[in-house]
Amino acid sequence: AFVDRERATVTVSIAPMTGRLRMRLAVTTEGLGGGSTALVDPGNIEVVLEGALPVLNALGTADVRATADLIGRVGTVTVPVQVTVPEGVTLVSVQPQSVTVTITSR
Repeated sequence: AFVDRERATVTVSIAPMTGRLRMRLAVTTEGLGGGSTALVDPGNIEVVLEGALPVLNALGTADVRATADLIGRVGTVTVPVQVTVPEGVTLVSVQPQSVTVTITSR
């Protein structure tokens, strides 16, 4: 018989529930030359993140960054948005994936 009437071994795995979180983020610029200003359009993007619910629930806007790299760029350019997320969080989508930046010298 496969059943021992006096003992049973049960294995239970416990894992946090996973979910998704939608966030609106301001796009910041990196690598802008001194004396220049940048106008980012649109100024905000929307991201969808996935991960364990306790991790997602603890996230703030300071934990997820959206940046546009402007090193060596001049005039009006379209650049991809780079999104940085903390460990344990997966980036599912970014809308829009690129922004238009107008760089002007002062």
